[in-house]
Amino acid sequence: MAVSDKRILCVGVICFDELLYCENYPVEDSVEMVVTRQLRPGGNAANNCAVLGELGVQCDLFGTLNNNSRSGSFVTEQLESYGVNLKQCEIVEGKELPMSTCIINKRNGSRTILHHSGDWPWVSYEAFLKIDLSQATLVVPWGEQGAAAKSPEGVFFVPAYPPERVLDTLGAGDTFCAALLSALSGGHPLQHSLHYACQVAGAKVGMHGYRGLQGVLRERGVRCQH
Repeated sequence: MAVSDKRILCVGVICFDELLYCENYPVEDSVEMVVTRQLRPGGNAANNCAVLGELGVQCDLFGTLNNNSRSGSFVTEQLESYGVNLKQCEIVEGKELPMSTCIINKRNGSRTILHHSGDWPWVSYEAFLKIDLSQATLVVPWGEQGAAAKSPEGVFFVPAYPPERVLDTLGAGDTFCAALLSALSGGHPLQHSLHYACQVAGAKVGMHGYRGLQGVLRERGVRCQH
């Protein structure tokens, strides 16, 4: 199989995100008006897949999903619009997806997350133990400081690429992971892939959501790596 034909499988929780954009973070026992409200698929694995899809990389999402509920139908439709394959997902009947309400401060881009999952089934620890990590490359993202990695290729550190103004940090780490996987799946060296991942994550925090990420990358002179 050619490198460009490889698919990426992302495993994790899928949830329904409600994003509330406010001019300031609300003070306790006060009223703060919501400037903008958005609904979006959420969860680390789902975010990874959305970014990978936006970057033109084929990926499968493995998690628990209910596509017959109101929230599940919305999340399914949105993820499929990114080209994400959901056929690997296990279907759960009679329950609503986990939900996160995210309060985003438009002044500085910070986000506060209120998460509710109830009795929704999560990916099990037993399943994680079956993963062979003996050949795993170790990558550590350090937010605004950049990222580091260690592998047979060596030890690397790359700086962050912040935007002129931070607008939305929600999903920045997921964006980094997706961009890293995109570059590595395209056969690029680890150090190069780290630089690309930091550039993409930096571009993402300067915009809202993921839609249109490629356009922002082109404006910043960053080429897609896959």
